[in-house]
Amino acid sequence: MVQSKTEESLPASALRMQAQTLAKTDRKARVLTITSGKGGVGKTSLATNLAIELALQGQRVIVFDADLSLANIDVLLGLRPRYNLNHVIHGEKTVEDVLVEGPHGIRIIPASSGVQALANLSREQLNQLTGQFCRLERDCDWFLIDTGAGISDNVMAFVHAADEVLIVTTPEPTAYTDAYAMIKIICEQGVDAQIGLAINMAQNRSEALNAAAGIVLISQKFLQVGIRDYGFVLRDPEVPRATRRQEAFTLYNPTCPASRNIRALAKRLLRQDQPGGKGGIRRFIDRFAAYFRTG
Repeated sequence: MVQSKTEESLPASALRMQAQTLAKTDRKARVLTITSGKGGVGKTSLATNLAIELALQGQRVIVFDADLSLANIDVLLGLRPRYNLNHVIHGEKTVEDVLVEGPHGIRIIPASSGVQALANLSREQLNQLTGQFCRLERDCDWFLIDTGAGISDNVMAFVHAADEVLIVTTPEPTAYTDAYAMIKIICEQGVDAQIGLAINMAQNRSEALNAAAGIVLISQKFLQVGIRDYGFVLRDPEVPRATRRQEAFTLYNPTCPASRNIRALAKRLLRQDQPGGKGGIRRFIDRFAAYFRTG
């Protein structure tokens, strides 16, 4: 390739910076859906604190609060959003307008009942919304989606749309049985996403490791699917204390066991390569809509 005279005159350090800038522009956000087989496993708390920890490690994070019944990341952090996704869908606000800034620069999209409306958009409306969401990718490394629990159409649409899925469960038999059931449905529906697992509210390390190993083993044996074990978060009295104060526990007490566990989970996610051939936020919106068109 022939370089321009301008490029030839640039010092090597400037060329490297130019290449890094271009690479960053072309890179797609990692789209991670965080979900669970049943409610009450602390999924939203884990998702919120994970977002903050990723931000503390230099990542630009947007969280899509997509739990129709209990959308409460804003409550967890003491935020009061004026607008939500419904205002974007009806053309009253842009997606940038509804973003709410949280601790350490994480940004939250309050979805509310707008998630339901997403399923009924016309092609023209969807194209307009896709264009708005794609603008977010310019300054976003991670796009986290906190779904409701269970296997409703809305939840499964987010699972189908993601590059990666993180299933949160506790060591309780009913919880990890539902987690395995969800993994089975994901496999049966042919979801094209890397599946990960996080054990929450474990009494101790041994209990967490045993629960994770059991799910990973039976998934491999009966479903022939590899599950990434991203770790665990111990039951910690600092977590409910932080919740009562409407603070993230990673900020309320950064050295408590739960905070150290979240830090380890974030580092494991960052060490994993981004799934190949993915399309970031644009792919997320297109595949979410496609789920309802073909379902």
